[in-house]
Amino acid sequence: MTLREPVGLVVRRPRGGAHRRRRQPGWLRRRFRFMTGLAAFTAAAAVGAGSFAVADDTPATEGYRLPDDAPQPGAGFRIGAVYQVSDGTLTYTCTDGAWSASPTPEATLHSLDGTSTLRHTEGPQWTSERDGSTIIASPAPASRATGPGGRPWLLLNVSEHHDVVADGELAAVAFVSVLNTSGGAPPGTPCVSGFDTTRAVRYSADYVFWTPMNPGR
Repeated sequence: MTLREPVGLVVRRPRGGAHRRRRQPGWLRRRFRFMTGLAAFTAAAAVGAGSFAVADDTPATEGYRLPDDAPQPGAGFRIGAVYQVSDGTLTYTCTDGAWSASPTPEATLHSLDGTSTLRHTEGPQWTSERDGSTIIASPAPASRATGPGGRPWLLLNVSEHHDVVADGELAAVAFVSVLNTSGGAPPGTPCVSGFDTTRAVRYSADYVFWTPMNPGR
């Protein structure tokens, strides 16, 4: 006796003896395509934003974001702390009837979280009021166009460390970026030697302190 399939009942048989893969619901396929595209976009944006760096989300940096084209040391370094000028001047000296090209800084810097204070003086050098640790820097081969007021954005290479205590506040700093400068341009009028000795000009700036990502290596 032969059994026949009921009329109207569709029976799906695997081809070639193999089980057919079950088709995923449409909403699930659309979600997968969306998440894949989002991941690809995020990766591309990260590559295209190579001129930006975001600091670790700590009280000392508060997620500080570098401006576009900011001079920075590159791979292998991270933003350790960010300080801003709360009160600062650049003092120009009159020599042979012209103002000096390299003014002397005198500024008080505060960290973004307000817990740390540095003194910025001639050198250029920075000294921690917390523990007395001091760094002295020299220009590194990276700068960009001047900011408002005529002062350039700079990358400075820390060449000397003077730590009063072990593991001082500035002990790990390797580079300093000077950014978002405002004011501080040389006086607009000529000087007279013997009469105009010095001229102090107020300024503001951000100082980004870079530390190695893997210190000691």
